[in-house]
Amino acid sequence: YNNARLFFSGETLEMKVTKFIHCGQEVYNTYGDLGNGSLLLKYGFVDNGNPFSSVEIPPHLVVEETRGRMSDPALFTTRLAKLNAGGFLETPFELRNDDM
Repeated sequence: YNNARLFFSGETLEMKVTKFIHCGQEVYNTYGDLGNGSLLLKYGFVDNGNPFSSVEIPPHLVVEETRGRMSDPALFTTRLAKLNAGGFLETPFELRNDDM
């Protein structure tokens, strides 16, 4: 779909073609593989159906929500210890657009 790209060099900005473009053919350049959060912050719009959108859920929120839903505190503690030992609670959980 893209057939052109912006290039920065020193103090200049150039649009260069990345594929052959026929006379009269439209030139396409995208904003890159950005999620809607980045598009909104940088350019002021979002793209419905954006395949690069994602949501990060902090591990502590998952832990607290799960704690409130499990009826067996001992089982919760055991499972939490396994998740911690495996390093699963060190980084946020990411839900991508195709997961939602």
